[in-house]
Amino acid sequence: MPEVVPQIEPHTTNVYGVHLLKTRHRFIRKLRSLAEPSSHGDKIWPANFLLMDFLSEYPPKSRTRLMDLGCGWGLVGIHCALKYGCKVTCVDKDAAVFPFVTVHATLNQVKVGLLKQTYDRLTRARLGEERTVVGADICYWPELVKPLCNLVERALRSGVERIVIADPGRKPFYDFSDLCGEKYGAVSRGWYAREPGRVYGDVLEIIRKS
Repeated sequence: MPEVVPQIEPHTTNVYGVHLLKTRHRFIRKLRSLAEPSSHGDKIWPANFLLMDFLSEYPPKSRTRLMDLGCGWGLVGIHCALKYGCKVTCVDKDAAVFPFVTVHATLNQVKVGLLKQTYDRLTRARLGEERTVVGADICYWPELVKPLCNLVERALRSGVERIVIADPGRKPFYDFSDLCGEKYGAVSRGWYAREPGRVYGDVLEIIRKS
């Protein structure tokens, strides 16, 4: 008798253990007809995979509280919830991305919190609820450098232990990286993701000094 091979639903894939829906999947097409992300949240950006690969090599502490900053579709946060049991809050200034986060969290059978907020409005009190902050492709304009630097300052002062930011290699990110290196001893590394295809960029890691 021939082997029965389970059929994989079209327009889906699995990256670093996370089930993803491609842009042509019927759910994504339906969501796009109902929600229109306005701030580059209309697709999965490759730096997400860069950060997921880095965290696979240097994972967060098990079950730690983690914030996925500028989350987009929330894949990094979902990855951390699924693989490491992190208690995740996905943060974005555009609430229209949250249906995409929710459908992927449901698909992967994890729960994540959702918070609509901008970088400059994240207070020390709120940041202090987290122990790790991560973000992918969140420093793409020069005017974002200062708010992100201020956020890093507030986060470290509030007790956040680790901040990890991935980027494909834009100049604003390098400016941000240089400032964090000078002020906090941050380390930037060239990195590449192996899934779903090779993606190159940089990962900045900031460890709070005790």
